Amino acid sequence: MDDNKKDTDELNNELRTAQHPNFRAVFDRYYPSLCYFAEKLVQDNPAAEDIVEDVFLRLWQKEPDFDKHKNIKAVLYIAVKNACLDFIKMRRRNTDKINGLGYLVEQETETYALKEMIRTEILKDLYAEL
Repeated sequence: MDDNKKDTDELNNELRTAQHPNFRAVFDRYYPSLCYFAEKLVQDNPAAEDIVEDVFLRLWQKEPDFDKHKNIKAVLYIAVKNACLDFIKMRRRNTDKINGLGYLVEQETETYALKEMIRTEILKDLYAEL
């Protein structure tokens, strides 16, 4: 796990200091975990992949702002979580319009998102150790 932390720190440093960050390395490292995390939240694999890809696109577009971020992993997870919550709200609004029903308890969704974020990281670490 120390190697994983070292690799993450190296990627974060590269993103902050490099003139042209190695987005491919960041994408390859975090995309699978972020997709798994997003899919757990939205329960829709294609939508989860779209959400994660949109987050990476925004990351690419905001390249000059990398020096503000000390931990790109945290930034990515928070961005994906927020995008998933927005997606869930939009989907529920659309469903509510169709069904005439609906309620969204944000605290429950927020708690579930945090639990799934932790679960995703634990599973990734377990698989890495195997």
